[in-house]
Amino acid sequence: MANFTKSRAEKQGHVVVVDGSAWNSSGGPIAARTVLDDVRDALAK
Repeated sequence: MANFTKSRAEKQGHVVVVDGSAWNSSGGPIAARTVLDDVRDALAK
């Protein structure tokens, strides 16, 4: 994580590390699937 004061969400464990390249690009259906997989995995925790 970045070196700054933690947000309330991070302090409460509501932050998930993901692959930024998929989340910050218009990578088409494969990137979209990666984003959906990240969301699914985060919600399953």
